[in-house]
Amino acid sequence: MVSPWCLRYEDEKCLQIGCREDGFRSHVADMGNFAIHWTKAVPASDGFFLEAARPGRAASAVLDQILGDAGLRGGNGQIRGGHTCVCFTEAPLVEMISVFASVAIAGQPGALRYEPYGIGVPKEWLFRQGARPVIYQPEAEYEQLPQALRWRHCRFEPPDIDFTWEREWRVSTERLPLDPRQTWVFVPNQEIADRLTERHGQWRVLPLELFGLPSVGDAVSRREA
Repeated sequence: MVSPWCLRYEDEKCLQIGCREDGFRSHVADMGNFAIHWTKAVPASDGFFLEAARPGRAASAVLDQILGDAGLRGGNGQIRGGHTCVCFTEAPLVEMISVFASVAIAGQPGALRYEPYGIGVPKEWLFRQGARPVIYQPEAEYEQLPQALRWRHCRFEPPDIDFTWEREWRVSTERLPLDPRQTWVFVPNQEIADRLTERHGQWRVLPLELFGLPSVGDAVSRREA
């Protein structure tokens, strides 16, 4: 079953995806105008260090909650200064799928900070919400930034610390409301896409397997080959 939704961002330099009678086609020329917020499973907490106890949640459950809330909640993990932001990457979708596939085949899914569950939006729309590219720089240069720009600081100390491949964007906010008309939801496979579509019919859900992401079974077979 092919998702009934089509994504066609009207810019020939952007990702263009369309559905047609003989299946699904995709053309990727330049992902520079598209940004994705990838998520992952949330581990359980026992309430240690005054933190409220909570059960663990799979990445699919996290995504389900995002769609139900129609928004992304900000966080301040690994952001100097404790600034609360919602983070995105403009790394090309095809490159991220390659990364997800590589760690799956290697049997090391925990090696990444994300899983193949994401929220994608046009970068132009994201910019209008206040998002900006991070500023990659050494920690020593953080104090040189004006207070109003410090939320954009991202540590860059090559060769030991280098996340420039993520091409990160941030929005300085506690919560970023999402517009279903501007949003595409990415999940690993059609089964999950169908399940989310049944629960959240207003959102456009696309399975990454249509772009070449291997299933868990395929990944295990390749690893054992």
